[in-house]
Amino acid sequence: MEESGAAESDGAVNCGTEVSITTELLDRIDDYATAPLGSGDAVLAARLDGGDEILVFVRRAGNWRAYSLAQNGGVEALYRSAQGDAFVWAYEGRGDPPFAFTGLHVPAGASGDQYCTRFDVPGDLNKPGWQGEAFAFDLFNVAESGDGAIVGSSEVERDGQAQSWTFRYDSQDGGRTWTEPVRIEPLQSLPGLYERVEEQDAGLIDDLRNSAS
Repeated sequence: MEESGAAESDGAVNCGTEVSITTELLDRIDDYATAPLGSGDAVLAARLDGGDEILVFVRRAGNWRAYSLAQNGGVEALYRSAQGDAFVWAYEGRGDPPFAFTGLHVPAGASGDQYCTRFDVPGDLNKPGWQGEAFAFDLFNVAESGDGAIVGSSEVERDGQAQSWTFRYDSQDGGRTWTEPVRIEPLQSLPGLYERVEEQDAGLIDDLRNSAS
């Protein structure tokens, strides 16, 4: 499996770096989300100590491995394809609106391509100074061709008027890299291979904890 540490946030450990699983580490989990990868494999994204660190735990053939994702943020979303691979997204900006998002692609099998990806929130926000304008991560998908998109929205005030802005990032390499954002009309959906997974399988975190005991 090819693993990449391509994404690095300010002062954060490299995304994709493997982390040793210990009981002490698992005791720091205060929130998590899960998704099945097929054939008994699974992914569990966890926030530690209120956002000090976000990790991705991957179970393959009954064995767990852990990888760093981001620091000072939280779990944003998990997306899974019918083929059994997943994207795990985290936001960066604990205590403040996110300033960046980091993702880890988890392949369906151990021989697949695992890689990190990252994008900053639009530079058009919070001008001329800090306005409290946050970027909401609304939509994500990647098609079989490798073309992908991220769509998010922001509520802003300009010239005394409240406005809703929608931004789109595009990818042509399966979600590894993203273009600068452009303003678009709002979208309700994005076609592609992935669907958002919103679940918290307590059995998986129990299995993870037992693996370190």
